[in-house]
Amino acid sequence: MTVTINSSVNAQGLDDLELHVRRSHEAIGRVSRGLLALAMQAGDGLLEIRQRKLVRHGQWSDLCRRTCSSVRTAQVYVKLAKARALLEANPQTSAH
Repeated sequence: MTVTINSSVNAQGLDDLELHVRRSHEAIGRVSRGLLALAMQAGDGLLEIRQRKLVRHGQWSDLCRRTCSSVRTAQVYVKLAKARALLEANPQTSAH
């Protein structure tokens, strides 16, 4: 979803601009919830790989770089997956 502010926005009044900002903010919330769910799914997959010992000792970092671009990103996904119950219990996920 792409929202573009063009020159016609400059001619709009405050009420119209507030509505534009509110709709954009709501769209960001919808997208961020979807991204959080995807990050937790990635973390679930990483946890399963580790639990089932599908990679040998010393290969974890390489797997993280191949699948998530970095070890740090993979660690974040795993942390989110482990915190799923807390995140899903809090409807204001943007706070996380």
